[in-house]
Amino acid sequence: MLVAQQAALHTLSMSTSKSKESTGSKATWILDRFIHHLSTGCAWTVVFIPALVYYIHRCIHSHKFVSSSNSSTSFVLFKAYTPVSSHISIVPPFDAKVVSSTLVYLSKQGMKLQDASGNLVHPIAYNLEVAIGHEPFECLGTNQTQECSALPLTLMSPSWMHDPDLGRGYLLYSDVADNRIWRWEVGGGPITIGRTLHMDRSGCRRRDGTCVNNFQGSMAIVSERNSQKDAKAPLVVFERGERRIVRIEVDGARTPILTHLKDGHKPQAVTSMVYTSFGDLVLVDNPSIFGATMTTSSMDPGVYMMEHAYRIAAITAKQSKLIARDSEYMANMTVRTLFTCNPKKPILMSPYGLALSKVGLHRQVYVSDSSIHHPVIATLSIPFDNEDSSDDDSSDVQSSPTPLPVVQPKIVFDARLHESTIVQACRPRDVNGQFLPTNLQPSISLRGMTVDQQGNLWVAMAGAINAVLVLREAPVHHSNTEETAVRIVGCLSTFDHIPTGVELGDDGYLYITTSSAIHGGALLRLRVKAKRDTVPNFMQ
Repeated sequence: MLVAQQAALHTLSMSTSKSKESTGSKATWILDRFIHHLSTGCAWTVVFIPALVYYIHRCIHSHKFVSSSNSSTSFVLFKAYTPVSSHISIVPPFDAKVVSSTLVYLSKQGMKLQDASGNLVHPIAYNLEVAIGHEPFECLGTNQTQECSALPLTLMSPSWMHDPDLGRGYLLYSDVADNRIWRWEVGGGPITIGRTLHMDRSGCRRRDGTCVNNFQGSMAIVSERNSQKDAKAPLVVFERGERRIVRIEVDGARTPILTHLKDGHKPQAVTSMVYTSFGDLVLVDNPSIFGATMTTSSMDPGVYMMEHAYRIAAITAKQSKLIARDSEYMANMTVRTLFTCNPKKPILMSPYGLALSKVGLHRQVYVSDSSIHHPVIATLSIPFDNEDSSDDDSSDVQSSPTPLPVVQPKIVFDARLHESTIVQACRPRDVNGQFLPTNLQPSISLRGMTVDQQGNLWVAMAGAINAVLVLREAPVHHSNTEETAVRIVGCLSTFDHIPTGVELGDDGYLYITTSSAIHGGALLRLRVKAKRDTVPNFMQ
């Protein structure tokens, strides 16, 4: 009995001792777990968790936790984006049902108005907002007054890129004045990645100040279409300082695709580029948007095409550096003239934007006219060439290509005929849908465009009234005939942001690049239902 009692006391004593040791070694245990984390590859949590706590702390104290009218929660973890517009004007005969089904998210709350033209002013569920703002640019020209006044662009050419490795896409856009290409990415997590620098010195690589007229930035950019349907598409860039179009290879080499147009003239101001289903590159070259300071030739603005541009073989980074020093280098590709502007027959005066139509295997393009005296949109058919040029890649640009049928643009939309409707539908409004005061006279300039899966045409419109027009081809009935015409579906004001281009992303947003010589450019975005058009791939 005594032995049993002694054994029980010994057990209790040992248990108490272990408890005290456990309490006293808690700090040691935490240190052991920390070392274990480091040894098992979880060291990132040591940085991430404190950083997340610090970020949330700063958000609370800097009031970045904001109320959201579009969220069911009382606060959100994202910073407050500056709203630009909260209403869309819907033009009859289209109605809210049509717009809400395929275009934008309409709000079920708020006041709906009807203006003097019968347009329905409807609140949208998600505001048009400033995704990122840019500082006002500094003029880089030698004759600052003349050249800065001739430079109407800061941000332009938004282009959606898909990365199969990431399983998602991102937006690229040109910062013309700053000689850079920026990347905007929502990302796959709950927090937007935002803006990062994609390419520096995008329009001129030279550091000796020998770029043409000291114009350095890139202008039009586009994702190349190639025969490898599942591969990551390279970026194609118009280098304004070098006056050429290049393809950016994986190793950073710049393969020249177009160095000369016709009669030895080099491209001067490529404002838009698109790839067809067959790998042809269609582009607009319009030196008139820069006035007389950019050009030293008498070339008129025009639309050009390079057949099978995707077949141009890549060069190495070493070759790319050698070619960059050779101003007389000519890319081995046939360039065809689809249309040049004729002042005597002004079908188009100042072409700017391009967008592939869904008509006939995407062998038709919309062309916008940026002239305030001729704000029209025309269609231009891309002719087929029965001759296979697969063995003709060695012919240089000076050779005489097989003549193609003469193509004349057909005007399908004239903004002057709809001026009163546009003024009523596109004027800026306050949060209650009421007109904001403006004393400016109407002037319309049509710029960049994009087409969605339903065939709707989204057009950047600048001038005294800045907005994005939504157009749709619809049948028009006459007494004995029926023809197709482009009609206004709706209009979204961008207030004092001057639109230069629009693009639909696979992330559910419409992106708008804007410019302003005083306030700097900005990237706007709007959550939409419209889907980006998928161009079929017929390349072999």
